[in-house]
Parts: sequence; C-alpha cells; structure tokens
Amino acid sequence: MMRSTRFQMRVVLTEHAKARMVERDLSPALILDIIDNGMQKESGGPH
Repeated sequence: MMRSTRFQMRVVLTEHAKARMVERDLSPALILDIIDNGMQKESGGPH
C-alpha cells in the first residue's frame, strides 16, 4: 500500500495507471515521490 506523507492519504492507482507505469518504466517509489515532492504547474494553453 502506498501512502502520501504530504497529503496524509492512501494512494490508489488504477489498472490503467499501472499499465502506463510499466510502459514508461516508472517505479511506484518514483510516483510516490512525485506526489509528495512535485510542484504544480499551469498548463501551456488550451488543450
């Protein structure tokens, strides 16, 4: 079970998210690090 220390919540990944992690060779530890230490950034215009 993953738990965010920043948000004090359990992190649950969907099956789609898990599949994309495998495709991108990302570890659960890296995802948790991004959640806990990442910064929010505005998008670069309309999508």
